[in-house]
Parts: sequence; C-alpha cells; structure tokens
Amino acid sequence: MTTNVATAAEGRYAAEKDAAAVTLKTPDGKVICRYVYGKLPADEPQTAVPVVGYLHPVRTPAGQVLTESKGGDHAWLRGVFVAWPQVSGRKDGGFWTCGKAVWKEPGQITNTELKVEADDRSARIAAVNAWSAGTVEVIAEKARIAASARDGVHVIDWTVTMCFPDPVSGHADPDAVLLKPWPFSGLTFHGRRVGGESVAMYDPNGAVKRGGSPWNNPKGNWPDAAWYDLTLTGRDGKACGLAIITHPLNGKAPAAGGTPSGDGRQSWNMNPSLRFIAPSVTAAKPFAVRAGRPLVLRYRIVAHDGPAPAELLNRLARELLEAK
Repeated sequence: MTTNVATAAEGRYAAEKDAAAVTLKTPDGKVICRYVYGKLPADEPQTAVPVVGYLHPVRTPAGQVLTESKGGDHAWLRGVFVAWPQVSGRKDGGFWTCGKAVWKEPGQITNTELKVEADDRSARIAAVNAWSAGTVEVIAEKARIAASARDGVHVIDWTVTMCFPDPVSGHADPDAVLLKPWPFSGLTFHGRRVGGESVAMYDPNGAVKRGGSPWNNPKGNWPDAAWYDLTLTGRDGKACGLAIITHPLNGKAPAAGGTPSGDGRQSWNMNPSLRFIAPSVTAAKPFAVRAGRPLVLRYRIVAHDGPAPAELLNRLARELLEAK
C-alpha cells in the first residue's frame, strides 16, 4: 500500500513518490536522498539482488552524490541499506547477497506498506518491508526515515525495527527469529568510488588510521564510537563525506525494556578502500527477535561538504541521545 505524494510548498520539505522510489527534498528543492521501494526503471543501474528499502542517491547540500548502488565487484551493496547475511526463522534466509554469493540462503525484500509526509520540519517516510525466503516471510522490517537540512549539512534520521512476522496459516512459528552474527549487519553505507579521490576516516577523537576490517572475523572490527565519518577528497582538493551516528542503546534492550535479546555490544566493520561503514550489534553474537520483543536501532546519517564537521557531529550525537 502506498500513499499520495507530499508535494512541496513554500517553506516546506517535499516527499515526491513515483512507481519505484520516494525522493526527499529541502524546501528550496535540493535532493537530500531517495528511498527505493520498488523496481527501478530499466535504464537505471540495478542492484544484483532482489531487494528494496535502501537510500540512493544520498546527496550533500552542494549536490555531491555520496552513495554507490550497483556495487561493481560487490554488486549486492546498495547505497545506505539495512541487511543481515543470515536470518533463521520459519525458514533460513539471506538478505545480504540473497543467495547470489558467499551465503547460499535465498532471500528477497519487498515493500508492503509506504506512507510519506512532509512539513516545515522534515520530509518523512514510514515503510514496512517483508524479508522472505521464497514465499515464506522470515522477518519484518519497519523503517521510519526523516530527512532535513540544518547547519549546512543534510541529516537523515533512520529508526529500524526488526519484528517477528505476523502469523501465517500452515507455518509453525519458532520461539524466536535469530539475526545471526556476522562482522557486518544492520545499517550499512557503501560510498562512491571515483578515480583519484582519497579517503580519510574520522571519529570524535580525530583522524583514524586503521586497516580495513576483515569480512569474516569480528575481532578485526573497529571499536565502538559515537560516530565515524568517511571523507572523500578529489584531485581538485574539494571534500565531502558521510557520517553515521548510532544511539548508544542500540542492541542493548528491546523496545519494551528488560533483558536484552543479544549482548548489546556494537563494533564497526570498516573498509575505507571499499568506502564501507557498518556498525553492527550482532558482530559476535546473535540477536533473538521474539513476538512483542523487536530489535530497535536508531541511526543518524549526516551528509556534508568540506571536511568532517566534528563539533557539529558531536552535537548531533548528543541530540540523538536526548531525543525521545
């Protein structure tokens, strides 16, 4: 189900919907990002896997595109997206490569509900996506996205809720759906790769010079931080970048409070050369999603021109912590 487009008006943001995507815009018409919920036109580069529910492009205020969706040598990567390589529920499903490589579990992500709205504060999306193996829904994803422009940057707040699927006649439900451990999982950013651009990584303490994380060993993940930023600088000296801020309670407790369903330890799978950032709460241990006990993850994505705005990122991180 989809709703009508929230069109632009003076002083208001816009959420412009077509048959495949919703484009979120500032009051002056600048594109902040586009949320893909359906099949893109044939003349546009496609992901190699049957999925929706990702952001591409994500743009800076100056219009620089920060994301890459086709992936090249990693053709299943798609802009900014949410995925787990292996999920075990009514069936085993894979939602990273969707059975195309590495993990053989089949998977597809389809949109089942989409609502958009916009006002003078932000442009917003509320989506429900079914993660299925064949015809069997394994887990449900609810996404709430709010995009705005402030302090010279674009800010995208994304709340991910991974839910136990609705009952289906003829299928016995397990006690829990397991989001299986891999060094990368949850929200992931895959940035553009342009010849001649240099890449630098930052955290609240400044520049970070570490090797890229291995794809199959969580011990190589980077330590947790309030945020990490990936900044690209071209041959002309112009810089732009993207930061991901995570809520410190991500993975530590289900929405209703009480005992966590996982160990709540977040680490970051990082690969500067691949332009890859993936904060993971299931790097080392699984998370059990139960009926009435979802996994709720809150992120803030910041797209900027120029060098990493550390002071602003620290302030935006504090705001995320204090927000209801």
